[in-house]
Amino acid sequence: MSHIWRKERIKVKISRVYKYYKGDKLYNKEKYIYQLKLSYIPELISFNDKKRELVIRKFGITFSKLSIRDKLLYYEKCKELYYKFHDDTGFYLYDFRPQNIMIDIVTGEMKLIDFEYYGINQDIWKSNVNFLKKIGVLNINYVHNDRNM
Repeated sequence: MSHIWRKERIKVKISRVYKYYKGDKLYNKEKYIYQLKLSYIPELISFNDKKRELVIRKFGITFSKLSIRDKLLYYEKCKELYYKFHDDTGFYLYDFRPQNIMIDIVTGEMKLIDFEYYGINQDIWKSNVNFLKKIGVLNINYVHNDRNM
């Protein structure tokens, strides 16, 4: 049931994405990250605390729409974004997955979205195999050659 509700709380328009929240906790967590104005996060156009609404500039397409081959081309950049977010905020993204990575297929520029779930514990997020699964790529040869994550 929560998946259905999730679709109802996101409205995508031509140049904007409207996100609505049931509670203050997740709304405030996400708003906080957007207000940091990091270069690899889409612009927060406006917010309404009473409605728990964020209006975000639409950017690119989701990484999940790319082929496995194209995802492999952007593997290093995804990894860099994941760790850059940690370096800039002190937090790890717990919901780092293809649907939350946006890419401009013309320029190759990438941005992260969806910041409801993050925290200070890294736990299993350092595992190469898990990281590749999270970005939608699982290539055993690539995993063996990338142990220094």
